[in-house]
Amino acid sequence: MSNNVLVTTSDSRQRILEIARKEIEQHGILGLRVADVARGADTSITLIYRYFGDRDGLLAQVLGDLYYEFFQTYMALLEHLKNSDNPLTVHDLVDTMPLPDNPAAHDRRWMRVQILAAAANNGVCADSVDVQHDVRLQRHARRHGDHQPRVHRVHA
Repeated sequence: MSNNVLVTTSDSRQRILEIARKEIEQHGILGLRVADVARGADTSITLIYRYFGDRDGLLAQVLGDLYYEFFQTYMALLEHLKNSDNPLTVHDLVDTMPLPDNPAAHDRRWMRVQILAAAANNGVCADSVDVQHDVRLQRHARRHGDHQPRVHRVHA
């Protein structure tokens, strides 16, 4: 490392994840280069492999985290709508959807497509997304006293 500041394992791991996420957001999943992440995080490629196993492991962690954020956003929205005094209507759902020309919505939609495409072609990513999704659904069910949700997946 270039400076003499003591960096903890969790700090360096978090920094790697932050840089990897930025790389994916800027260059897409296929543009993720471990060497670029190491350079940006001011760490070694070896350390990245030690934390994540390989590029797919790093990719799986970042995509799982992104998927979790998407999922949390929609769960919060549904919870808000569910707790409303008025019955939920199709109009309510349409009002919550971003307009097609919204650049932020376009970027989020493109990222979700990339996550699903990576999960379809990469077992490590699929497992990470599945675990993230299942854990969040189970927490939501426990928190709200719902029955255990059933999730059916189709694997290619």
